Amino acid sequence: MSEIVQRQAKRSKKFILFWFLFMGFVFLVSFNTESFVVPLVGALLGFFSLSALGIANKAEQKGKDWSSFFWLSLLISPLITSLIVNSIQNEPGTLTADSKACPFCAEPIKKEAIKCKHCGSEVP
Repeated sequence: MSEIVQRQAKRSKKFILFWFLFMGFVFLVSFNTESFVVPLVGALLGFFSLSALGIANKAEQKGKDWSSFFWLSLLISPLITSLIVNSIQNEPGTLTADSKACPFCAEPIKKEAIKCKHCGSEVP
């Protein structure tokens, strides 16, 4: 690779690194909001960008394309994380806002239920 291309690639890497770290920092220091979501988004953005940088650097050490691995990792990491979080939240047997535990078998049932679908007993 020519020296000019290498310098442009290094500048591109530095720009990407600083951009994502800056955005993560901006979200992280936004504590003036009442919500915990903004700092959480900042922390996740920082975590995903740093992990993508690590993966891209490791790929470059093995002779692979840095930018392809960076962007692929940056896209796939949040998708995998959201799938894991969704599977944890939608685990069967957990109570939700519109459910309650059956007093006889302790399985979750709808709040409006008059008969438990698990054990068949009438719910008071």
